[in-house]
Amino acid sequence: MRRAGLMRRILVDLNKRLAKNDFRIVLGPRLEKELRVKSAISQFGGRALRRSFQSLVVDPVSDRLLGDQALCRGVWVLETDDKGDFHWQEDASTDHNLPAVT
Repeated sequence: MRRAGLMRRILVDLNKRLAKNDFRIVLGPRLEKELRVKSAISQFGGRALRRSFQSLVVDPVSDRLLGDQALCRGVWVLETDDKGDFHWQEDASTDHNLPAVT
């Protein structure tokens, strides 16, 4: 499976788990590019993508779920900045409305 398809599948799986909380994650363009670059430069392909996804997406989502539950509803964009810090922005666009996945 190509890496873009694998990344999409991993994100869908994560959003399925989050759906019970009416919570959905959308990757920002910078974070998505970072995931692609990290997996492309690795000789381990899909395994590298899964590891990077865990550290760059799942871990921040877990921290958010363990933190303020009030901020874990709706659709949120997860993005990184130049320093690698994570930023959350609520996404009110209609193309990302819940339900998260089918």
